[in-house]
Amino acid sequence: MTNRYTEGLYRAARAQHKVAKVDDGLRLIADVLEQNSELEGILQHPVISPQQKAGVIQSVFGEDLDPLLTRFLRLLFERGRSAYIGAIARRFHELAEEAEGRVRVRIETAMPIPEPRLRALEDALSQRLQKQVRADIAIVPDLIAGIRIHVGHRVLDATVKGALDQFAERLGRVASAQRKAEAE
Repeated sequence: MTNRYTEGLYRAARAQHKVAKVDDGLRLIADVLEQNSELEGILQHPVISPQQKAGVIQSVFGEDLDPLLTRFLRLLFERGRSAYIGAIARRFHELAEEAEGRVRVRIETAMPIPEPRLRALEDALSQRLQKQVRADIAIVPDLIAGIRIHVGHRVLDATVKGALDQFAERLGRVASAQRKAEAE
């Protein structure tokens, strides 16, 4: 459901050459809502009217929001979709980044990656994906060693833990096949 709203907003923002401004506004709102559960509660409360919710947004963010975004939020409020603001903001940002030839990847590693090595990895991924890569790094000690790269829904697992898990899975299949053969 959020994709339909996000796609519509993105098309309208692109047509009006306001993608960056709407993206900035959405991310601002999502960040504030993430940090302020009271405001989030007001926007999601079923008894508070859509007009009152729009008034709250106007009083909190004022001129920081583009009128296109303000109208879009009013539409969300009228349709009872306030809870989708964060998801819409994330997806809109992805669409804006894709349109600019950028992609965000998540890199999980057991230990911190030195800056020069990280830049080299981003460059290699940029060449491979033919997009400008920005990496978010997460330290996950359970990986033991190596890296796991998330690009959208794809995962490249080059970790010791991943290799051990694959090995254990293969061993399990072989053992299962042997038991089955012995039972016959």
